[in-house]
Amino acid sequence: MPPESAPDRPAPDAPVASPCVSVCVLDPAGTSVCVGCGRTLDEVAAWSEMSNAERREVVARCPARLAALRERNRARGWDDHASR
Repeated sequence: MPPESAPDRPAPDAPVASPCVSVCVLDPAGTSVCVGCGRTLDEVAAWSEMSNAERREVVARCPARLAALRERNRARGWDDHASR
């Protein structure tokens, strides 16, 4: 199967679903990152106007952002269920 049609590679014009998980809360540390999906406030606001390529770039950055938030919160002694 040619690389451009491999099942793990979406077509360049394939729709990109929003990474929103309905936990729309900005990081209280002021990073402007949503703690639910990992997008910045600017990315959330611009999502409907983004091309699919731009959306894929945003989605690719989200896991690292969320991991960094979790690590920072652990370093502060917070866990996912602690009240802040």
